Amino acid sequence: MRLRIFLILIVCFVSRLSVAGWSKVGQFDNNAFTCGYFYNDKVGLIGGYVDRGWNSLRVKIIRTTNGGKTWATTSFPAGSGRITSIFMVDSLLGYASVDGNDYSLLKTTDGGNHWVDATTNNSGTSNCVYVTSKAIITTKWPQGYELIGGVSTNNGVTFSPVFYGSGIDRSNGIDFLDDLNGVVTMGPEDDINTPRYTYYTSDGGMTWRRGGRLEESWGVYADKTSRSYYTLPEAQAPDRSDVVYRSVDNGKSWKILYNFPGNNIHFTGHIA
Repeated sequence: MRLRIFLILIVCFVSRLSVAGWSKVGQFDNNAFTCGYFYNDKVGLIGGYVDRGWNSLRVKIIRTTNGGKTWATTSFPAGSGRITSIFMVDSLLGYASVDGNDYSLLKTTDGGNHWVDATTNNSGTSNCVYVTSKAIITTKWPQGYELIGGVSTNNGVTFSPVFYGSGIDRSNGIDFLDDLNGVVTMGPEDDINTPRYTYYTSDGGMTWRRGGRLEESWGVYADKTSRSYYTLPEAQAPDRSDVVYRSVDNGKSWKILYNFPGNNIHFTGHIA
């Protein structure tokens, strides 16, 4: 399960063709990119990895200042792994979560040109990072109780694990409606079709409570206009893996919004 790539596709390429209104805006040299973050219409970052063979993955982050027309490689510590999410607090300060053995969190203070290891005692697989004015929030797949993922209120020096129930619960996606109200989605414990509790906060991540139950959900999207969350759980059962869920009460409860028509539709859980 750990080797499953946490994919959020932000650019589509099909050979040299432009498909349904999409145009190729950059050549990425066949590297595998898995996530991205634009903090205005010109400046953005894409993270992923370079496959060096024999399961040796080297993290990679590239940066654009012209809306994606050209890209430049950024500087980061040597180490194996893949970038799983990027979050910019502002035009200078940002974080990147890492699925790797050497570190799990990177930090930039110059807009993503240079990255440093921000991992303390909470290394290992990291799925997602989000920052509010109150806390830094990370989600993780556990390799021990201390690696379940949680919250730092001292600028990343220490993290308190909060997203767990029993056994080997996995915390996955994060998104916030504003600086205070946010949701974390969870993965399975033992049975992939067993619903897990989501978590929600109303104080910027300082405290969290169990919310409604969902099947394994890699990602969650907060629509700030409608004050709603949307998610596509990745349960294997056909009657659940083609369903969009919605929450209008900050993750306390979830209801089916839409069933996609057709047979054998299986989504990976990402929505934006």
